[in-house]
Amino acid sequence: MVYFSPAVTQQISNFINFTPTHQRFTLGATGIVSQPALDYSNPWVDKDTRKYSAIKTAIKIFVGTITGVLSRYGGQKMGEWLVNTGKMEVPQSILTKFKNMGPDTLRYEFAKVKNIPIEKVPRDPNLYKTFAKMRFGNAVGWVCAVLAAAVAVFALEIPFINKLLNRALKKFAPQDDQNQPPDNLKQINKTA
Repeated sequence: MVYFSPAVTQQISNFINFTPTHQRFTLGATGIVSQPALDYSNPWVDKDTRKYSAIKTAIKIFVGTITGVLSRYGGQKMGEWLVNTGKMEVPQSILTKFKNMGPDTLRYEFAKVKNIPIEKVPRDPNLYKTFAKMRFGNAVGWVCAVLAAAVAVFALEIPFINKLLNRALKKFAPQDDQNQPPDNLKQINKTA
């Protein structure tokens, strides 16, 4: 068993509010910082291939991160809106679950999710409804965010990557006299 100090445990528990938007941004930020540099420093291929690979990777990560973050954010907000406006009702089973938590546990969980001191959580007998609606809205938003991201990959990400990649390669990658990549890059372009 691994034990953490209370301060570390509190920091780890803050990830409960990590939405798909946060996850995609985190992955994109670490990818854009590390992956093109790794591709460019690959000692096993020639300099032209390294340059081509680094450019291609940077474009894919940049476009993927932008479309991923925006689509997930829009999907998350749409899902929350569906619940908050009453277009989707909170299921009775979820309301019952939160109602049976007990007032102190409910206030503690509410404070933890909202990242506020428990003293600021009202002693409202209907807090369970507010909390259930908030948590259900987050869950519906999460599902909508994932669906929006899947659609965005095909509708936005792939076309934008192709357009930017073509522009960048014309500008930065070496071309032969027929405006084609050198032979050592043609195979890479076919597999990507």
